Amino acid sequence: MVIVNDQPAAAFDEARRFLAQYYGEDFGRAYLDVWVVAGPPEAVATRLQAYLDAGCTIPIVRFASWQQEQQLDRFVAEVLPMLGDVSRSAQDQGEPSSGGRR
Repeated sequence: MVIVNDQPAAAFDEARRFLAQYYGEDFGRAYLDVWVVAGPPEAVATRLQAYLDAGCTIPIVRFASWQQEQQLDRFVAEVLPMLGDVSRSAQDQGEPSSGGRR
């Protein structure tokens, strides 16, 4: 789960509230710390890059926010460029490319 917000505490709190409403369960802080990537674009990119560096070839990004379209727009504009060419990781490992969509 991803939420891009320049204020990390506000981002995390929105994600916590969104997920509690969406799933009908209040997840604990320790669980959410692993599951949720929240904060400014640089922090989100750093966390996602760690998954890519570890070999993740098909990152699936879901937004833990009521503002889904705004989150997508901000992610594409501010986070994705910091991740470089995500489609290269599949090509480098000999996997078929999906036309750059990951």
